[in-house]
Amino acid sequence: MAKQESPNTDEPIFRYAELKPKEFTPANGEDVEPLAENIKLCCMFLHPSITLGKDFFNLKINEHKTVKFYCLYPLYKEEMDFKLKNSADALIDKFEKYNIRDVIDINRRNTCINKGFLGLW
Repeated sequence: MAKQESPNTDEPIFRYAELKPKEFTPANGEDVEPLAENIKLCCMFLHPSITLGKDFFNLKINEHKTVKFYCLYPLYKEEMDFKLKNSADALIDKFEKYNIRDVIDINRRNTCINKGFLGLW
């Protein structure tokens, strides 16, 4: 998103009107590299808070201004692929099933990899 100069201080410096949060999932490079050496999370998913619910998403400042709150959720490559193949809503359903929350846990479960028999492998 390009930075836009704004002569009016009431206007936002950055415009996100074209941004569709459920569709915005940047990867870490073309080859989808991990975000850090010690983790396998490699993408980010912009979405309203799962934990706080829909009432927290919008803060109406006045008749003309509303602030929208989003969270960035780090994803595993398999979760990114799942979201692109299915939908953001399907991924959120998995997050809710496995109790993924707004606080980042770099050791959290990959919601798109099934463990073997009784979770032993």
